[in-house]
Amino acid sequence: MKTILYNADTNERISGVFKNGYLVDDQPQPVDPPIFELEYKPTPMPTHDSETEVVSAVWIPDTILKTYTQVWSVRALTDEERIANRGKKDKDGKTVKPAKIQREFSPADKTVEKQLVAIFEKHKPKEEYSLIDTSITIENGKARGIINCRINGEHRQIRIAE
Repeated sequence: MKTILYNADTNERISGVFKNGYLVDDQPQPVDPPIFELEYKPTPMPTHDSETEVVSAVWIPDTILKTYTQVWSVRALTDEERIANRGKKDKDGKTVKPAKIQREFSPADKTVEKQLVAIFEKHKPKEEYSLIDTSITIENGKARGIINCRINGEHRQIRIAE
């Protein structure tokens, strides 16, 4: 199981990814609060149209379930971003498009990150659960998305529509 170390006092990830958990001399090493070893749970990038949308990701730590889960957001490109993505001319006058990854991934700013975390916290299950995947989109100030999880061994989908 892949894990990371997280400091709950500073709300920061404080390590890289450990492929086999946090080990010292090849032995599991317990950590004490405010440091937590959390399961690293990346999720697939959601389907989107890279010509008109941009994708952002935030990581949500959960010190109760001991998970560190990636949550994606898709939003429409601004007019400025669309103009920038049309491409520039090279020295021969040919249009050169920016690298695809630059259009598809843009880290969320702190405001968006706080909104996504708040939306997730508001809609996550009240009972103990195992998170599978989450996709949340904020468009025109309204959130929509889905939380896929397991509760008591059963797959559940929690739809978000605000």
